[in-house]
Amino acid sequence: MKLATFRTGGQDRIALVHGGDTKLFDLAAAAARNGGNPAFASMLALIDAGEAALDAARASFDKHGDDASLSVAVAGAEILAPLPEPRQMRDGMSFPLHIR
Repeated sequence: MKLATFRTGGQDRIALVHGGDTKLFDLAAAAARNGGNPAFASMLALIDAGEAALDAARASFDKHGDDASLSVAVAGAEILAPLPEPRQMRDGMSFPLHIR
């Protein structure tokens, strides 16, 4: 399963890539039809939700994947970095001056 982050209507969305890498299935839009899923709010939320969220993404695509209104063409989408705002961890122990 391939995942992507894209922008539509001024909002960043996460998607499942399908159709021979030509389409993006909007996970949040599909989940909204069933009351929503906070794991589909961002790629970081999806990662934090773990394997259960990936299973939910697969299930959502299996259920709604044929609905063309939930997919956009990759060619016409603004593709973003998979993690537009990744978490940062810094270890001061890596720098001798910080230790002193």
